Amino acid sequence: MSVLTARTPASRPQDWLIRQLPAGMLSEDFFIRFVSLFQAEADTLLEHADAIENLADVQVAPATMVRYMSQWIGTPGIDAALPDAELRALVRATARAVRVRGTLTGLRIMVEAFTGAEATIEESGGVFRLGRAPLDQGWVRIKVPNAGNLRPTSLIDLVRDEIPAHLHVELWIADERVWATPGGENAGGVDLDGGTDAPVGQSAVPQRISIRDGAAQQPLAPEPSVRTEDES
Repeated sequence: MSVLTARTPASRPQDWLIRQLPAGMLSEDFFIRFVSLFQAEADTLLEHADAIENLADVQVAPATMVRYMSQWIGTPGIDAALPDAELRALVRATARAVRVRGTLTGLRIMVEAFTGAEATIEESGGVFRLGRAPLDQGWVRIKVPNAGNLRPTSLIDLVRDEIPAHLHVELWIADERVWATPGGENAGGVDLDGGTDAPVGQSAVPQRISIRDGAAQQPLAPEPSVRTEDES
């Protein structure tokens, strides 16, 4: 049984089109130069066909193709000025993380890939016997020594996208807590910023809860307070 192998430029004769001319034309310089024009154009098409199996390989695909592939797996916005090596590393990391998204492993891959720093992650997850699971809501605390090339707000957005919606979260950069979700006494007994969902030091707009589906809706403008005569 024969095995078909892809033809490559190394295995293709440089004069592959010219040598197909009739023997009488090969002795004429005009015909050789004329056909060479078409061969040069056809070589570009064949090179694309030869390399098509590598277009989805992050290691060797052109940078424009790598950016395009990043959209397939939902890679967060990538700066156009990012060096080629870092671009490829981020896409590879996202491809690994997307298979375990919503887990500790997936979160660690994304945070470390985009910050370039080792992350320390504590969380309340585990396997418990029936009736012995903790009564508090799940929580996760993420600590990184720095945000790398990211602004703190960009890192917050990244974490927000990777964390399951029901968890209470703390995000620390070095010794500063830059973000905490609502929750009160959570995260191992630590007050997560007193119930705000904004970077520490900024006021948060209250969220409305839909009775129909129990999901948090978009933040609304705070309602004006009304004072009664007894309060005045």
